Amino acid sequence: RATRYGAAAVTALHEGITGEMVALRAQDIITVPIESVIGHLKTVRPHNDLIRTARGLGVSFGD
Repeated sequence: RATRYGAAAVTALHEGITGEMVALRAQDIITVPIESVIGHLKTVRPHNDLIRTARGLGVSFGD
């Protein structure tokens, strides 16, 4: 999935799209304006598999 995000970000830049971020919607990676996501809090459960994996790799979340 990370490769798809990276490829979509590079493609967007190549197409002149700025001020947007790549996001996953259903199975599609799309671009969305940054303004539409600023200020929206999205929480992740502390015992989520991705969090456990990140911690296992040494990523710190400030706690």
